[in-house]
Amino acid sequence: MPPSDYSVRDVAADRKGSGTLASAIDLSMSDAAMRNYTGRLDSAARSRDPRLYTPRGPVLREFIGTKNSSTVYCYVLTGGRPLGVGADAGPDPGRDETHLWHIHLSIIRQFCEDWSALDGVLSVLRGESLAVWQGRSEYNEMTPQQAQQLRDAHYTTAVAIPNPTGDGKVPLHVWAGWMTDAVKALATAVGNVDEETKTQLQLDLTSIQVGIDAVPDQVVQAFGPGDEPEDIALRLRAMLGDKATAVGQILARG
Repeated sequence: MPPSDYSVRDVAADRKGSGTLASAIDLSMSDAAMRNYTGRLDSAARSRDPRLYTPRGPVLREFIGTKNSSTVYCYVLTGGRPLGVGADAGPDPGRDETHLWHIHLSIIRQFCEDWSALDGVLSVLRGESLAVWQGRSEYNEMTPQQAQQLRDAHYTTAVAIPNPTGDGKVPLHVWAGWMTDAVKALATAVGNVDEETKTQLQLDLTSIQVGIDAVPDQVVQAFGPGDEPEDIALRLRAMLGDKATAVGQILARG
């Protein structure tokens, strides 16, 4: 879009994100559906529903439709006023009458690839309650770092072993990472030391290997007969990391 176009001129967030993805959607539907969906969007916008208003700003620049099948209705969430009226929302004679049979959604470009934000808009359109959406989208609001911290906290208390280097417990996948790094470091060092040190390092390596060999027993002990499949899946996912999907596909084949 040229810099003079209203869709990038008026809102800073509209100058972020992809410049190649569609940022406007037209949805054609029946008269009853037009009234229904426009009404849902209007109610959510007027209440500043978090599905439309994120901490980073509104997901939509505006929507245009009709609430009565006879008058075009526009609500501008950010970036100016509706054409023809001096308020953020209202009947808008400046908009084309084709909006009596199709809803126009103008998405802020910053959110065009943000599926959590777009899911909020779809939730409003579907008529889903805010409480249901909030419960379903709890993890979507977390950053990847926060999600990992939550997983680590869970596995430190639910699936963990005594910390070999201090107090408390550590998740199995963290402990295994430590052991792997230690073995790599020692293996590199063995080739660059005298015989006495090499002998000692070999003893250390043997001790570490004994610990690593004990990991399968720790894993077996982590799953009890009373565990639900969901709990087992969560624990395996933390231990398997990026290989979890591939392992799951193999198990599904029997």
